[in-house]
Amino acid sequence: KPEQVAKQIVKDAIQGNFNSSIGSDGYMLSSLTCGMAPVTSITEGLTQVVTMGLFRTIALFYIGSFDSIVRRCMMQRAKSEIADKTA
Repeated sequence: KPEQVAKQIVKDAIQGNFNSSIGSDGYMLSSLTCGMAPVTSITEGLTQVVTMGLFRTIALFYIGSFDSIVRRCMMQRAKSEIADKTA
């Protein structure tokens, strides 16, 4: 819910945390996109380094799934347009 997200962002900002995430997907994306962001503890930095490969592998499956959905929709749209032209 938006309220839950807003509360977490405010809580993290007050605590001085640069990254804020909710749920495992949010944590994974936060770690994958950390780039040159500051870390608030050694543990956070080490966790990001250790999990980066695993998270990237999981992300590849997400990307493949999203790509499949888009391709399926494109094929359905193309078939629909062909059907409309022949009707």
